[in-house]
Amino acid sequence: MAEARTMENQEQPMTGAVESTPWYWCLRHGRPEPEGQQCAAVDRLGPYPSREQALHWREQVDERNEAWREQDRQWEGDD
Repeated sequence: MAEARTMENQEQPMTGAVESTPWYWCLRHGRPEPEGQQCAAVDRLGPYPSREQALHWREQVDERNEAWREQDRQWEGDD
């Protein structure tokens, strides 16, 4: 019988598996969590299409913030 995937064994993705479950980055626990096992909305970012993308949440946030800052500079005429 196949082993059920729990939070503990989801830390490493299954090789060759296509992920269809959305993932979240938990700010409280500092780890990716799959949909259905994620913390409250106030404690998470996402959803992300894969565990790998959830692991790289900071890069995505930084890129968006910089793009918004640039838009603000242009809007305010500080370009």
